[in-house]
Amino acid sequence: MAPSFEGLAGAAALSGGAGRAESTTLLLGAADAARRSVGAPLPPAERGDVDRIMAVTRAVLGEAAHAEAFLRGTRLTPQEAAHLARTSLS
Repeated sequence: MAPSFEGLAGAAALSGGAGRAESTTLLLGAADAARRSVGAPLPPAERGDVDRIMAVTRAVLGEAAHAEAFLRGTRLTPQEAAHLARTSLS
């Protein structure tokens, strides 16, 4: 599930620019929580992509808003994150 959220976050970032920075950050938070819940760290091969997306969204939102959105994302249920992903890309 986490790779799906990370991939969708990347797609949202690419397709929506600044308008999707918050939803992208929420999805990355949800992916982080999903990985932690099963003890599956982010693979090194994916780290660069996630770091780049995080840097862009952090620059758009600012440090405080980015941290808050990421934290809110970690609290989403998988169903809420999936709904967000669907609506973010439509």
